[in-house]
Amino acid sequence: MLFTTNFLTDIFPDTRGAVKDNLPIKEVTINSKESTNKALFIPVERSQAGKEEALEEAFYNGAIAAIWEKEYPLPRFIPTDFPIYYVPNTREALHDLAIHFLNLVRPITIVFVGKDDLKTKELTVSLLNETYRVHSTSRITGNDELLTNILTMPKATEVFCLDVAVDYLLELSSLSKLGIDLVVMTDFGQIENNYHSAVNEFAQTSVELLSNIKQNGKGIIDGDLVVFNGLNYNDIIVSIGFDPVNRIHIECDLNKLLMRESSGVKQYKIPEGYGPKQVAFAIKIANHFQLEEDQIYNFLYR
Repeated sequence: MLFTTNFLTDIFPDTRGAVKDNLPIKEVTINSKESTNKALFIPVERSQAGKEEALEEAFYNGAIAAIWEKEYPLPRFIPTDFPIYYVPNTREALHDLAIHFLNLVRPITIVFVGKDDLKTKELTVSLLNETYRVHSTSRITGNDELLTNILTMPKATEVFCLDVAVDYLLELSSLSKLGIDLVVMTDFGQIENNYHSAVNEFAQTSVELLSNIKQNGKGIIDGDLVVFNGLNYNDIIVSIGFDPVNRIHIECDLNKLLMRESSGVKQYKIPEGYGPKQVAFAIKIANHFQLEEDQIYNFLYR
């Protein structure tokens, strides 16, 4: 169970139906075509006809409650006891619900952005799973997908890992409003190599995302990227790269990784299938979670 109808009533008090019966909501969906189990349905179609058609489809596919835009009459086929939450805008309601749910679960939230972030995230999740209950998303390509992925998170989640496609970074208006603990920015791929006209825009978006990190959070970035040239590195931003100017200067020799920082030099093994930067990012994230060095070493040397 994600939450109950009573939880929804606290967020959306304009209601109809059996909203105070504390009915369990097991999932949230915006896809009317999928079969669901005790789902809350949120129609995000633009037209009234589209919303009505979607609500009917979702109703017969297992939805037990819905959020509905108040300006549109409720379709007649909906039973009088079916829980309805009236809102001015269903897309805004989806965002509000996702934020409230994040505040309910209160996980440590990590956002991975970049072409190589899949491998970085994969290694990080495996490492953190040794100690924490981690929930990881598939790659996010839009705002609706971002918000619905938040609403798939089990309530026992301690670490929430969001994987954002770099091509869609500029379109994710909700991202900087989530209250993020760690932002991890790796290789920007074709944006870095082919779309030089977009570099300034990406730099501005990156700065906005990094500036909205929670207190005691961190931004971990690939300091070798052109997009970060001129970025004011403050205490919350850690740059990793082969260039010696980075806060963490890395070198590699075959499967050995050297990480040089002000506290000294450490050597790690690079597991098969991963690159030196991917390993360095995962180690630095593990450091933020205060994993013991022995635990990190043992994991990498398996």
